[in-house]
Amino acid sequence: MATFLPHNHQCATCEFWDGQRKVSTDRKEVIVEPSGFYGKCMVNPKITPPKKPAGGSCSKWQKWGFLA
Repeated sequence: MATFLPHNHQCATCEFWDGQRKVSTDRKEVIVEPSGFYGKCMVNPKITPPKKPAGGSCSKWQKWGFLA
């Protein structure tokens, strides 16, 4: 399990990342299980490689709506 904070602007905390994740009870961090560590970037689905790691980043980042 890995946790990610939105101020780091990583894929796991981005609105456009479709990997398996859940938000913490206080809605301040994202929890990603190892099995869901990669997800497709929905803002640019034609990127190579097609799946981005939870810890990745890009210039199109927007905070996931489930986060406080």
